[in-house]
Amino acid sequence: MRIGIVTSIIFLLAYQIIAAQGISVSPFSDWRIQPQPNEIVAGNDLPGTYTTAPDHMRLSVELGGDLKNNKDNKKWEVEVQRVDLDWHRDLELYVRLTGEGTGPEKAKVVKGGEVYQRIERSPDEFFKCKGWRYDIPIQFELRGVSLLLPAKTYRVEVLFTIIDD
Repeated sequence: MRIGIVTSIIFLLAYQIIAAQGISVSPFSDWRIQPQPNEIVAGNDLPGTYTTAPDHMRLSVELGGDLKNNKDNKKWEVEVQRVDLDWHRDLELYVRLTGEGTGPEKAKVVKGGEVYQRIERSPDEFFKCKGWRYDIPIQFELRGVSLLLPAKTYRVEVLFTIIDD
């Protein structure tokens, strides 16, 4: 069974459209899960939960012009949602921040996002921030992986929306 979480398509398109605003997301790659032979034991199910590296993806945001007030005080928030391409209802995808990234010292304000949040099909607030931030680390977790799921490739896109306050 292979489960792929496709993040590159939406991030790549979003980056091209809003590059002038100073928003970037990396990496532009897919997260692919393929249970290993040692995880398949007669009479047992799979571990059920798979997690990316703590900094699997990084988000950098510079909103507003290159003014001191924007760098320190510009408020913005991030919403997250999923777009099911070929997804099973028993699979649950979660996301969280594993750090605040870097930026101007006065702008060191990231609120929310530190605990795993289930990604739904409708937009939900992920976290809020103030000022320019660089390399905010993002981690994903997939729950519900089981040998009981039909053997196939499951795909979902994750969409992050940055809202300028």
